[in-house]
Amino acid sequence: MDGDAIKGLPPMSDTQHPLHKYFDAGFHEQCFDNWDKKEEALRILEEDRQKYINSDSFKEVVAKHGKPKWLDETN
Repeated sequence: MDGDAIKGLPPMSDTQHPLHKYFDAGFHEQCFDNWDKKEEALRILEEDRQKYINSDSFKEVVAKHGKPKWLDETN
């Protein structure tokens, strides 16, 4: 509903993972906070973020355009 506190999960790289259907979707903030899979989902997000940061394509982007602001905000 309009005005509800919503949290969104970004897409996940492993399309075969059982939690894939919950990624690239939104949750009511309270529902997400009480979700029994919350910690697993956050762990998956961190693993995907680290894979991306360590990838050659990310390193090329940083070399060409500099370090992105979001990287400073999350570290």
